[in-house]
Formats: sequence, C-alpha cells, structure tokens
Amino acid sequence: MIGESTQALIFIRISIFLLRLITPGSFLYCALVLISPFLRQTVPILDRSLFVWASSSALVWALRIFTLNEVWFYFWSQAKTAKYQVSSDYDDALTPKQREQLFNRVIAAVDEPRRFLSGWFLGAKPEDIYRGNMVEWLLWAFFNRHTREEFSAEHPKEIVDEIDRYISTWEKAMNLTIAPGYNDKVKCIRLNADPVRTVHRPACVYLGVGVLYDFLGWSRYYSLGMRHYIPSKSSGHRITYPYIGLPSRPSNSVLTYWYKPAAQTVSRETETLPFIFIHGIGAGLKVYREMITQIAEENPRSSIYLLEFPAVTMKFTDKLPQKEEFVKAVADLLHSNGHEQALFVGHSLGTVVASWIMHLQPKLCKSVILIDPVCFLLHLPNVAYNFLHREPETANHWLYWYFVSNEPGIAWFLGRGFFWFENVLWLDEVPKSCDLTVYLSENDMIVDIPSVFRYLTNEPIPFNTTDKLQSGDKIVRQSKASPNVKTVLWSGPEMDHAVFLLMKAPTADIVNSVHSAIGQASSRTSKAW
Repeated sequence: MIGESTQALIFIRISIFLLRLITPGSFLYCALVLISPFLRQTVPILDRSLFVWASSSALVWALRIFTLNEVWFYFWSQAKTAKYQVSSDYDDALTPKQREQLFNRVIAAVDEPRRFLSGWFLGAKPEDIYRGNMVEWLLWAFFNRHTREEFSAEHPKEIVDEIDRYISTWEKAMNLTIAPGYNDKVKCIRLNADPVRTVHRPACVYLGVGVLYDFLGWSRYYSLGMRHYIPSKSSGHRITYPYIGLPSRPSNSVLTYWYKPAAQTVSRETETLPFIFIHGIGAGLKVYREMITQIAEENPRSSIYLLEFPAVTMKFTDKLPQKEEFVKAVADLLHSNGHEQALFVGHSLGTVVASWIMHLQPKLCKSVILIDPVCFLLHLPNVAYNFLHREPETANHWLYWYFVSNEPGIAWFLGRGFFWFENVLWLDEVPKSCDLTVYLSENDMIVDIPSVFRYLTNEPIPFNTTDKLQSGDKIVRQSKASPNVKTVLWSGPEMDHAVFLLMKAPTADIVNSVHSAIGQASSRTSKAW
C-alpha cells in the first residue's frame, strides 16, 4: 500500500492518468506515422519534424514497435474481455434444504438487517426496495438465477412459496412491509450476473509484471531449490499473455505451482509437515518472496508447495479453475509425493481456496493459517462492494481500483467465478482436528474487521475504545466456541489489507506461526508410505 497522504493520492492519480494515456497516444502516433508522407508534402514545416529523421533513428523505430504492440494489444484484449461477459453457470445448484439452511444461517448472523439490505442494494433505503427487487436479489443469492424473467418463466409454486417465506422473514426482521412492484431506480449487487467491469491497461504494464517481476520471483524461488510446474496449453489453464516461457515442467493437472521437496538429508521418518501457500489477488507469488524465503530457510525438513492462481495475477488465461477440480488436483499432488496432510497458508483470495480444501478435503488440513481472510461472513456486502463497486477516494482505493479490481482477469474471476455460498467459511465447518489461526488487520479496507473479529471471538474489538493498545500492538484471542481457532489482530491505522508484506513484525509473526505449526505437527504427520 502507498498510504493515505495527499502526496500519495496525487502520485497515484497522476500515475494512472499517464498510464491511461499510453494507449490513445499509441493510436495517435501510429496514425501520424502512417499519414506522415502526405503531411510532409502538404505541411512544409513537418520537414523539420520527427518524421524526417524517424526512418533512421533507432529510438524512433523502438517507439514504433512499442506503439504498434500497444495498438495490437488493445484489440486483442478487448476481444478477450468481451468473452468474460458470458454469464456463469453453476451446475451444482443448492437443494431446497440447503437453501433453507443457508438462509437461516444468514438471518442468524445479521445484526443490523436494514443496514445489511441497504448494503446489498448499493445504499438504497429499505423503504425504496420493492418486492420485485427483493426477488431479483434472492434469486441470485440463493438460487443462482440471474433474471426475474428466468424465474417467472418457470414459476414453480414451491419456489414461489419459498421466496415468499424469505421475504416475510426479512419483513419481520426489519419491521417493515415491502411494497409490491419493482423500483427501477434501485440496483443490487449480484456478482455473477452484473456486467464484468474492466479498465484497459497498456501492454507495457503486463509486460512489466510478466517479464521483470516474474523473473525476480522465478530467480528467487529457483535459487531456493524450487521447481516450477505448469499445466498443458490445451488445458486452457496456462497463461496466454504475457507468457514469457521461463523453464517449467508439466504439472499434468490444472495446477500452476512451485515445489521443493524436503532436504535430501532428511529421512521420510523425520520429514515435517508440508507447507502449502496460496497467494492473493494482485501480482502473484512475486510479492511474497521475502516471507517465503524465510520460511524455506527455517524449515528445511518440510516440503514446500506454492500454488498459483494465474487468472488473478494480472495474466490472461482461457479458463477459470473450478472448485472441485482444483481441490482434487491439490489432493492428488500431495498424495503423489507421499503426503497425507499439510499446513495450508492462504492470503486474501487464497483464504477462499483454503476454505475450498477445508470443505472438500478436510482430512488434508492439519493446520491452516488465514491472512487478511475474505472467506468469513461473505453474506455481508462489504467484500463484494469494496472490491467491485466502491468509488475510489483515497490513494489506496485508487491503487486497488486500477491495478486490482478492474484488471480484466481479476474482474473476470470475481464476476464469473466467485460463488459466495461455496466460498464462505463458517466456524462450524472448520475441521475439529485442524488448528486454525486467523490474522486480521485493523484498518483492512476490504473486510468488515469489527464484524469478522466479533464472529471469530464473540467479543468486540478493543481498539479505538481503550488507550491500552498502541499502533503496532496485537491482541490474540482463542475462540470459546471453537477451541481450535485462534485470532490475531494487528493494530494501527497503517494496518491495511496486505500491508503485512511491507512490515517486518507482522511478517516475522507469520513466519514464526508457520514454523511452530510445522514443528508441533512433525511427529503427528500422517503419510502414506
């Protein structure tokens, strides 16, 4: 993060403005080059201009190549992102019983029903939300239907009765009678049905991340003894742009990952718990280089897996990984290397992937560490709104708006591959045999930290209500309802989403937790030899 100062805001706004000028500037330059012979004949002053010496200048030839690539990339990326608008289908629709259970769970977990509903309807007053609007939102949230027309066409009585019950429950919770009809002025958030909003960024941004940044990450992890594995091109899960072709091996699955086995001097009997890391949205594994290096150096007896999610790392792919196939591939990968359990560490979106594994393969999870988790309380509108609908105000907001939220691949996953009801993690779903540690940042701009902290600990945050804790301190709470769940909250106005990567103390805290989890589980690790 770049902070919340006025200087940071000015810097990021100017940077975004200049980056967004590159594409139209490239079109203009290419057009001028094409018509320059005509202009030189009709406008004599241009004889002393750029066009006279352009053909003999290496610098200008480089500029021509640069701008031509930007023009090509614009048309290519527009065609690519147009395909992202196709509506997503979720084959495994919830059964009536599952919907009823999920709805009751949501109602029980909502403290302020009016505020909750207003949040999902982009700030609209509950009195302005009519019955048709409620039906539209409920169809998306619990039935995975995208339009009221789709619902009306089928019109099964049992579904109508079910929705009527849900609306009646909301009316009682809000002490409000929802008016009939449909209010065209009120819109709701529906991740998988709303248009995928993207902002074009020039090819040089992708090449900068894909070439320079990827090489930095690749060289660091390779020097640690890790090897890179990628899926086949035909699978649709390999990066299509920018694909720079660094040495990699076939993964024979949908997975892209790094792998380093335990040190050769370690016998299988003394090998400790494997460590699996899943990154968050942004630039991928590169930004975690320092933390991963410390973990690898301090735990030579542990095998290390770094799972990549290319679609959310400013890369283009043809397919989004599905929950079931991704988790199966992870389980197969572990088993193929003789591992039956592991320590899973997820950051941001990686916590959602970790929740997939806890849902579908709970026996794999000996310990789990979730950092800046977005998997808790997904029934609340905060994560969806802050990622995709919030108008940027601060420097950090603008940074996320341009480089994260509206990046085509990231927006595609959030808008077409993110199903809240399969990604949410409830405390009672955490495997009893799994030790879960959750790291929260007090000033997280994505997650509703007060609500998540209260949910995990059953008590309010002491920060901002007492003077006992200072910036940089932390509190640790063990869940009374779930003794295997520990929550750590870092304090301070600077503690925003992902800021731990820039600070030594939080990073060291995570490294120590990883080392402790691996060490405590070493003698209890189950392997299939």
